Amino acid sequence: MNKLILIYLHVVIKLNILNNLIIRLNKMYFLRCISKRYSIWLGILLVAKVVGITAVYAKPVVFDVRSYDHGEFTRFVIDLSEKVEHKKILPLMDPYRIVIDLPGLIWQAPPERQSEKEGLIASFHHGLFNADTYRVVIDLEGPAVVKNFLMLPP
Repeated sequence: MNKLILIYLHVVIKLNILNNLIIRLNKMYFLRCISKRYSIWLGILLVAKVVGITAVYAKPVVFDVRSYDHGEFTRFVIDLSEKVEHKKILPLMDPYRIVIDLPGLIWQAPPERQSEKEGLIASFHHGLFNADTYRVVIDLEGPAVVKNFLMLPP
């Protein structure tokens, strides 16, 4: 009677070892299939990066915004990743502010810059105005005239 039980247990152990081996092989095959898929996508993305396909669709990025009080005038600077053409600059009153419309871009400037008060600039805010226009609104302490609008190379 003991011999039968031992044989039975021995067979069960062998079956368990065989099952574990089959499960491991299936997992390895599954992982191999996944890694093949990922390696194909990784290769496509690498080729796209080398060729420059991703750069074609990338929007300009705003890295920083700052303002300076020079006594007679106040300077407002937007740091961009690439040159963009402004669509419109519009001074408004009641309340006094300046609206700058730019093409669509990605805003990554530090948020604490918005609350900085400098010269004529009380504050500013920004956001997507429509699908292809990004708007920056500069709130002013009083009336002002936009004297120069320069786009310096990045």
